This record gives sequence, C-alpha cells and structure tokens, in this order.
Amino acid sequence: MTGRRLLMASFLLGCGIHVQAQERPAIGELPRRSVQPFAAEPNCDPPVLLPVPDGKPSSRKPCRSCANEYNPNHVYLPDASPDCQTGGCDGDCQPCRQYWLEADFFIGRSSNLPNVKNRFLYGAYAEAGYWFSEDRTLGLDLSFLTTQADYRDAPIPASVESRFSLSTGDANLRTEFYSNQNLRIDGLIGYRYLRFDEKLTLAAPTLFVDQQVQNILNAGQIGINAEYRFGPYFAEVLGKLAVGQMSGRLDQNYTRTTENDWCFVPTLGARVGYQLGESLWGTLGYQLLYVSNFDRPNQPDTDYLLHGLTVGLMKRF
Repeated sequence: MTGRRLLMASFLLGCGIHVQAQERPAIGELPRRSVQPFAAEPNCDPPVLLPVPDGKPSSRKPCRSCANEYNPNHVYLPDASPDCQTGGCDGDCQPCRQYWLEADFFIGRSSNLPNVKNRFLYGAYAEAGYWFSEDRTLGLDLSFLTTQADYRDAPIPASVESRFSLSTGDANLRTEFYSNQNLRIDGLIGYRYLRFDEKLTLAAPTLFVDQQVQNILNAGQIGINAEYRFGPYFAEVLGKLAVGQMSGRLDQNYTRTTENDWCFVPTLGARVGYQLGESLWGTLGYQLLYVSNFDRPNQPDTDYLLHGLTVGLMKRF
C-alpha cells in the first residue's frame, strides 16, 4: 500500500513540473495563437450571361390604358388594380374581349298618314357582335330594331283606327380600316331585312275602308363605323346604305294587289357612352331610318322616315 502511494505521488509531481516548464504569457498579455494565412480568394466576377432568344411576337395590337379609378382605401391585387396601366382593351385591364352585346329602349316618331297623328313610337334596339381573333380586325356585326304604334280616334259620327309595326335587322362582316390610340374606323358589308305591317280602318255612316299593307325588303348593304374613345368616354357614328327590292302587298276591302320595286334604305346612328364598370357602358344615342319607296294605306309609292332616341347598356364578354 505504501509503495502504491509513493508511485502516485511521483506521477503527480512529474505532471506539475511539466506544466511549469511551459511558456507563460506576461501579465495583461493575451495568449498568442498561430494564424494561418487565408487561401487565395476565389474569382468573384459575375458569370457571363447568355443571350436570350427572341420570343414569338404577340399578334394582338397594343390596346389603350386602363381608366384610373384608384381608391386609396382599397387594397388591390396587381391584376385587379384600376391603375395597372397595362393596356387592356376599351379601358379593361384584361385581354381584349371578343363578344359584345347591347340592349336599348327606343322612343321616336315617324311619317304619319293624313288621318293619323301618332305622337311617339316605342320599341327596342339590340346589337351583338363577335371578333374572330384578339387583334379585332375582322368580325361579325348584328343589329335589330323593332317599334310599333297604335292610333284610335272616334269623332262622332266617324272613327279612325290605325296600328303599325316595323322590324328590321341586318348582319354584316366588319373589318378594320384605320385605328390609332383613340380613333378607330371600320367598314361593313352585309344584308338587311325589313318588314312593315300597317292597318287603317275608316268607319262612317256612308263609308267603310279597311286597308292592310305589308312591305318586305331584302337588300344588300354597305356601311362605315367611326369610334373615338377618351378615357371612360366614347363617341360613335354609324352609317349604312341598303339597296334592294321592296315587295308590297295591299289588301283593301278583301281585294289584294302586289307590287315589287327597287328602293334604297339609308340608316344613320350616333351615340355616346360612359364606362360604368369593367367592360360595361351606359349609352345614349340617336337612330334614323329612311325608306325611299314604300306603300302605305291611301299612299302608294311614297317614302317613309323613322327617327328617335335610344338609351341602354353595352356589355363586352
């Protein structure tokens, strides 16, 4: 046991002598550590960028910028911001819409018969169309107008009764003639159909006249449409000319006569609009229709004029 203790004491004494033999730093001096030199810095030059191949150019023409309706109290996603200025079509921040639809209320006046004094006519006007591609250079344009009126008067001892209805529609190919940032001019070529039905009844103690007239037109048509846009507003002028054969049929007191004659039918339209929302406009317009050769009760081979105001909505899809 004593030998083992002597052996352990000798070991501890040797370790202490070895520690004291090491170099100690001076008081207040930090121990020194060997510093290895850094390796050479790698090359930090940016990599060479390869040229980007040219992409296929878009077939769609640049469109007008969006109308600014920014509201500071709202938070907008990038695609929905009214201030995106990315150039949608007709004030929309989206790709060009290829369909459009318009519906209007019509109020107007027309040429009267000698014994009939219609004050106003009421009806409806509708328009629809489709562009075959997003560049909107060729499309299909459809329009329809219908109106009617009734007149009754019973001055003793006679009575007068008259009613009529007019319906006309056309279908046209529409192509772009000219366009820039605000102005666009399109040409139209197509077909027009018109039908006019009128009845006049005169009753008196010694006279009774019952006349019914029907006029039907099938005609070719050309036209031009000019549109100017400024922010959320737009103004449009439309002119069409149809030339064709008018088929007239007169029934008077159970006797029928028919007649076919050539006539021309010019139409004129003008309207202004304001953008109420994305792809939605409110419109106010004027319509005029003239028929050069027309059969009416007690007025064969005469002309006819219809004109009035329209108010409605236009929507693009």
